[in-house]
Amino acid sequence: MNFLNFTFFKNMTTRIKKAYYCLKLRKKALVLYLLFVTFLTIPLAAISSIFLMHYLTSEEQKNLNQTLSQSVSQIESDLSLYTALSDYCFNDTELASILNQTYIDNYFDMYKALENTIIPMFRTYQLLHPNLRSIRLYTDCGLPSYKKCIYPLKDLEQESWFHQVKNSYQSVWIITDDHHLLSVRKLIDSLSYRKTNYLCIEINFDSFFSPLSSILSDGTGVFACIKQPAIVSSDTVPLEDSSSCSFFADSCGLNSVPESIDDLKRNYLYASRPLSCGWMVYYYRSNTSCNRMNAPVIAVLWMLASLLMALLFCCTYLICGTLIKPIEKLSRKVQAITATGSHAPLKTHRTDEIGDLTRHFNQMIQEVYQNKLLINEYRLKALYAQINPHFLYNTLGLINNKAIMADQDEISHMTLLLSQFYRTCLNHGKEITTIEKELENIRLYLEIQQITYHHNFEVLWQINSNLYAIEMPNFILQPIVENAIAHGLRNDRKKEKQLSITLERCNSDILFAIHDNGLGMDPDECKCVLSRENEGIGLKNIHDRLQLCYGSDYGITISSEKNVGTTVYVRLADQIQSDHKS
Repeated sequence: MNFLNFTFFKNMTTRIKKAYYCLKLRKKALVLYLLFVTFLTIPLAAISSIFLMHYLTSEEQKNLNQTLSQSVSQIESDLSLYTALSDYCFNDTELASILNQTYIDNYFDMYKALENTIIPMFRTYQLLHPNLRSIRLYTDCGLPSYKKCIYPLKDLEQESWFHQVKNSYQSVWIITDDHHLLSVRKLIDSLSYRKTNYLCIEINFDSFFSPLSSILSDGTGVFACIKQPAIVSSDTVPLEDSSSCSFFADSCGLNSVPESIDDLKRNYLYASRPLSCGWMVYYYRSNTSCNRMNAPVIAVLWMLASLLMALLFCCTYLICGTLIKPIEKLSRKVQAITATGSHAPLKTHRTDEIGDLTRHFNQMIQEVYQNKLLINEYRLKALYAQINPHFLYNTLGLINNKAIMADQDEISHMTLLLSQFYRTCLNHGKEITTIEKELENIRLYLEIQQITYHHNFEVLWQINSNLYAIEMPNFILQPIVENAIAHGLRNDRKKEKQLSITLERCNSDILFAIHDNGLGMDPDECKCVLSRENEGIGLKNIHDRLQLCYGSDYGITISSEKNVGTTVYVRLADQIQSDHKS
């Protein structure tokens, strides 16, 4: 089974490699970009966002812990203060002595104890502690209810929370149903332990819990509970009873609050601190609020990732433009050469490897065409070599003599023309001739053609004789004139057929124009003339010879219109390149 899986994986890998190698360079660059984005950039951004979220959550947790610790320390300070006050009353011997007596009919001692001891002491405590709402004593020693300071013990026993303080010998903190904060402590007769009195200190609720309300911000909440989840302070909705325990309503903008401690631990980020009174304070922020706070940071991270992907795309596009595009251009050039045979050099100003490749390609193409032209020249010279000049001239002389003896003047004249034509054409085997000799060769050829075609076309000459001495490649104009007669004039039904040959200087160049008013060519046919290989010495071969001798700016251009005529322009320079002179 493992072997089969390995074989399948290997075959799949081979197919993917093969498919990738068959892609064009641009598609390969696009595939690499997509792979980089899919398997690197996006996963990296996702992992970074996870770690960043974890970091932000950790920082928020630290902030919750620090903030809650400061608030709890303030509450603990108040707890210590009120506990110390309770302890002072518990240890006050004078107060204990008063409460351990029985006041039934002794009204004077009763009044003295109240006015001289209890009332001044309680007023002093309230003056020293503004947040004290009241200090009350619950006793069964016989003291009557007096100035909201002394109450019978039975009144305390009727409270629903009395069972919490009945069996306790420490201060017990109570929050009543009507939001009163009480510190209740049992005062015991230190001598007989027979009488039990209770000290009840009522503290301003809002002032006591103000450190907790002050830390509330958007998306946060706080509450305190005893052993059971009984809320003493909350943000909007308590855990159990919202009607009686909501103290900081609408202060933090939470859409939801924890329904229980378990719900708090599951769905909220929180900090908790115990109080010395036995309560546990919770300070929390909803996960939704945390996500909302962290969303801009995560958005910035993904924005940076998007910018990175855009930058990578721009780099890929730049690579395609600076590296792949020149290679594609070079490839199209190779295809054009294969299809049309053109060998115009590829222009480049680059100095990098692509520029070197382009220059080497141009050099290679130039060498190939030079070799091709040399082959054509060798074929031409071989054609020349096949003709024994002396045999040809002797034969033509013999024909001329026979024609004179037979009184055939036209045959004699044509034989002389042919003999002179071949002398000029062969040029003693030299490739370079002068414009004068080249035109003389054309004149002889045209005179022969006029005799052949019974002078059915007219030849017009417009020649600048000042250019006669300039050298040019041999046997350039004759194939052009031959094509003009064979393809332009011979099959044309016009009565006035004309062939004009013009020689003039165009700026610093030499310009021949061979024009016929014959059949002409359509644009598509005209484009194909210089791109196809013909048997013999065709126009394309002449064009290539001229570019080899003078450069890429020179050669043959053709202008033609159907049923109007054709003009072949031959552009030459003043001087042939020295390495092409023979």
